[in-house]
Amino acid sequence: MYYHNMAIPRIKKYLGDVKILMILRNPVDRAFSSYCHFVTMNLPGQSSFEDELKKEDNRRSNGWDFMWFHTGLGFYYEQVKAYMENFSQVKVYLFDDLINNPASMIRSIYEYLDVDSSLIPVFEKHNISGVPRSKLMQTFIFRENFIRAALRPFVKMVLSKEKRDELRLRLVKMNLQETMKMKSETREYLKSQYRADILKLQRLIKRDMTSWLENQ
Repeated sequence: MYYHNMAIPRIKKYLGDVKILMILRNPVDRAFSSYCHFVTMNLPGQSSFEDELKKEDNRRSNGWDFMWFHTGLGFYYEQVKAYMENFSQVKVYLFDDLINNPASMIRSIYEYLDVDSSLIPVFEKHNISGVPRSKLMQTFIFRENFIRAALRPFVKMVLSKEKRDELRLRLVKMNLQETMKMKSETREYLKSQYRADILKLQRLIKRDMTSWLENQ
């Protein structure tokens, strides 16, 4: 979505007028979740969330990967508008739909895609975040290193991919000591930054999104 100017022509060239499906999360929560994910993965160069926000413009100017644009990714209006102008079928859901009634939303997606809507998956949360107890352990879990490379052939022999994923998730949970919380003043600042974009977006997709601007 962020690189819609480049993505849309390529999608149309290779796939044609395909169905587009989007799930949008409150941009304030999305920005903080993005930061928390980076902290959980123990990526180098991390500072406080507030300091990371101050660095964003400079990183964008210097060609950093778009995933570092914690706030920039959340200005959805122009992104969604571009897809709606270029494709005849665009379906937009809110992350709130997934949280409040996941089965209903999944069924709606299946119907939109013309696939069997009777199959409802098991809903489990796998994406967790927090402050690592041991940065060394977190580096071992998330980044390639010689120990992992040496152990990989033996682990694959005795554990299926499903079991390996379960083990990895268990290790991550064991190594997280606390969840992170956004400062109330930072939330208010971000809401003010996103307000105009959210109001335009709700008119575009015809959804009431005032809850994104309320106190949480």
